[in-house]
Amino acid sequence: MQLYLNTSSPYARVVRVCLYEKELMERTELCWCDPWAADSELLKITPLSRIPTLVTEGGEVLTESLLIAHYLDAVGEGAKLLPADGLADTLALAGLGQGLMEAAFNVVIGRKHGGPDVDESLLGSRRLKAIERTLACWPVIPSAR
Repeated sequence: MQLYLNTSSPYARVVRVCLYEKELMERTELCWCDPWAADSELLKITPLSRIPTLVTEGGEVLTESLLIAHYLDAVGEGAKLLPADGLADTLALAGLGQGLMEAAFNVVIGRKHGGPDVDESLLGSRRLKAIERTLACWPVIPSAR
């Protein structure tokens, strides 16, 4: 397998943890790349040019960290990443983690390309408030019980 990633992607870190947990790291070539580059090797693999991208042993191209994690859970060794027991609680916590990661990532990207004033915009403010609310309830697992 080949994993296309860069050093700053929190999404790629999620996939790397899954590779270790599922004992698949030795079977995976890490392909470091710049997803922002117009001549990126990544563009030859996927038109999305998104990190992470996994090319499976069968040649399928998978994007999106949680979808890649689901695939690795199915093909790897060891304990399940998504146990049947407590699945809803695990997914609820994973959803909070994913949302927190997305909000923080988008704050960083927004500031990089729009400057610090982007935080004052409606979207920037919404992201910051989402981060604050999520951190305030962490690590409480949302449950309807």
